[in-house]
Amino acid sequence: MKINCDLVVVIQDSNKEITNEYLLTQIAEYKKENEYLRQELAQLKRFIFGAKSERFISNEPPLPPNTLFTQVNEEEQPLENLTERITHTREKAVHKRGGRKELPDHLRREVIVLEPEGKTDDMKCIGKNVTEELEYIPGVIYVNRYERPKYKDPKSEKIIIAPMPSRVVDKCIAGPDFMAYAIIGKYLDHNPYYRFLQQLKKNASSGYPSIDFWRLGQSICQCIGAHFWCSSKRSSIR
Repeated sequence: MKINCDLVVVIQDSNKEITNEYLLTQIAEYKKENEYLRQELAQLKRFIFGAKSERFISNEPPLPPNTLFTQVNEEEQPLENLTERITHTREKAVHKRGGRKELPDHLRREVIVLEPEGKTDDMKCIGKNVTEELEYIPGVIYVNRYERPKYKDPKSEKIIIAPMPSRVVDKCIAGPDFMAYAIIGKYLDHNPYYRFLQQLKKNASSGYPSIDFWRLGQSICQCIGAHFWCSSKRSSIR
């Protein structure tokens, strides 16, 4: 069988043209898909890594519908700016005024009533100020309780109260005898303060209040130093 060579050449050329057209069409589709995927990847990176103010600002052309970032849920509706007011009631804790602890109740009290000067028969007693100080006699610890009634003159509306007697250390919880006992134990008997407190807890009460020994010792030492300074000055003058 004789085959026409020209016909074979024509068929081969037409097949090449068909193949080239098909390949060009595939290349165009791949380029289009590649560009689409690049845009989606750039948008995804902008959503994940971009600044908050830049996430929804895009200079790229809009993507085709029904893509990853252009699908719209018809059931999803924009939320309104809802505000809710919440009120509650809170109980405020009541803080007690700070101060020293009261002296133990079981200690014996020596009540000393200090009446103001002048006549108070026609006056009305409106209360009293109470000051307690710890005292000591050998073997016994007790409390001096100073009671100072307050009187109000009905005519002048003036309140009268007796003054407190002078004290060795102002506003100190210890009386002069107790202070002397503590200072002698510290400087003559070499009894440290912590051991002195242990003795008080053993003899007086397990819940014994704290004593400001730093202020007590400082005041006593200042008085002793001033006394010796004055004595030495007098002796040097003589």
